[in-house]
Amino acid sequence: MGTTLLVIWGIATFGSVLGTALAYYRFRIKTYPRPIRIHPITILKPIKGLAPGVLDAIESFFHLKYLPGDELIFCAESVSDIAYLEVWGLIYQYPDVPAKVQVKPTQLCMNPKINNIWESYCEARNERILISDDNAIADADYLDRLDAEFQEGVLTGVILVRDPESFA
Repeated sequence: MGTTLLVIWGIATFGSVLGTALAYYRFRIKTYPRPIRIHPITILKPIKGLAPGVLDAIESFFHLKYLPGDELIFCAESVSDIAYLEVWGLIYQYPDVPAKVQVKPTQLCMNPKINNIWESYCEARNERILISDDNAIADADYLDRLDAEFQEGVLTGVILVRDPESFA
């Protein structure tokens, strides 16, 4: 009986070690060479109001690595919106970032974000356009990584949530 338990324990231990090793090999973090972006990008960010954490998310886009020809366009519905005023403060704080705010709402559809960005979308200077919600946070090489994956058509950039209490 004791030998049988010892054999079963040995097999279970071996299986656990083997399973851990296989999981490590399969799911380890792979390192890739850092992509270098060569295509200019237009970023459209619809803004309206300031939910908790939104100003930090907006400011993260002022820390991206921009190329000549890139543009960061904030699209507001009204000049009286608090987000409009706060974004102008960030533009003043980061004068080297190619950012601007446009107030050109249309009545294209029922979605107010689409209505706010439509005119800016039509006037975008670049072929590659990123539409990014105001609560999306980006790290400095976000555009490089997106551009490396872009082939043609539409590219969706998955965002990571840091503050789920701020969702409406």
